[in-house]
Amino acid sequence: METIQQAVADACDMGYDVDLHFVVGAPEETWYDILESLAIVKKYPIYDFGFNNLIPYPKTELYNWVKKNKYFTIQPSTYFNDIPYWQNDPVFETPIFSLEERKKAISKALKLKTKVKIRYFKHKFKKYGFIGYIIAYAAAMSFVRDRLLKNARIKKIALGIFQRV
Repeated sequence: METIQQAVADACDMGYDVDLHFVVGAPEETWYDILESLAIVKKYPIYDFGFNNLIPYPKTELYNWVKKNKYFTIQPSTYFNDIPYWQNDPVFETPIFSLEERKKAISKALKLKTKVKIRYFKHKFKKYGFIGYIIAYAAAMSFVRDRLLKNARIKKIALGIFQRV
């Protein structure tokens, strides 16, 4: 964990747009492990992050283990027909990390999204003082980003600003 945190800190310090991705649901994972991952998300001015459930695919050791122990919460025939729909819903649980805890972990992570975006943009625009804070809050709001980036002229201007920052 120390090596990972140092790498994230170094990348942020060098000005990289750090995007972290976590997989929830490894067989020995616990709620404490999720809290450790969330602590990394909270600690650094990263650009974005994602928490997705581990999906057991047929003919893998994980799939065989989940099937043997009857840990499926959604049958493979169901989740394989629409994987994107299930990516944030656990398809299996374990005795040490229940279905409800897994759902809670994903939910808790999703609630951090806006805070992380605000912190990132504040860090990125801090040299502009108060105006930078206003830009940070506006840029962090998904509906603002979506509306602005659909306008070709505004998108071109925004990309020019981001490339100079």
